[in-house]
Amino acid sequence: KVPFPKRCDQHAAKPSPQTFLKEVNFVGVSFPEGASQEALLARMRRQALNAGPKWLTRVWSEVRAAWQDRGYFQAVVSIKHHVMRATDREREVALTIHVDPGPQYRTYLVRVRNANPGKPLAYSDWKLRAMISLHPGQILSVKKLREGLAALRNFYFSKGYLDFTATPGFQIDSRRDRVSLNIFLDEGRQYRVGRIEVLGLGSDLKSQLEAEFRPGKVFN
Repeated sequence: KVPFPKRCDQHAAKPSPQTFLKEVNFVGVSFPEGASQEALLARMRRQALNAGPKWLTRVWSEVRAAWQDRGYFQAVVSIKHHVMRATDREREVALTIHVDPGPQYRTYLVRVRNANPGKPLAYSDWKLRAMISLHPGQILSVKKLREGLAALRNFYFSKGYLDFTATPGFQIDSRRDRVSLNIFLDEGRQYRVGRIEVLGLGSDLKSQLEAEFRPGKVFN
């Protein structure tokens, strides 16, 4: 008889320990106007606790975003960490953070363009541009840009363009500390409902669903 192999705990997947930020020190930097250090620390601690082995990358991204949302588009962040205590389930960490914010940039121009040259967009430029709440002269906020890109995606998805993508391009004018944005839209094809089959529901609800997803209707 061949004995059944025993479980090898050495190779069993083990969950990553949770990371607790016990000390956070910002060195040689002052927070940009309008930014809350307490709110940033809360986001950093939440990311460290929930991101598993990627905790340091997530914390770094939170710090950089705090400056980029205030116009410091090219902020450089460096983090040194020291493990104060560690067990199989958790670790306590101290961070020393340095930020070189660089210049504060403002928005100059924002354009919406088709990623396929020579092909018109399905919707007007002004309607699509209005979904991005960045205007000339305003401090460039990466948060507002992300929200604008999400609004464009939601709009196109609701119109059946399930392959839609929006890619930002940046033109940086270092002499005047301003940035122009070109948002390149790849609309893809528009999808419509093909066939719908409803199983296991009563006739009333089945009729409602069939009326909502009629064949040929734009898929929302």
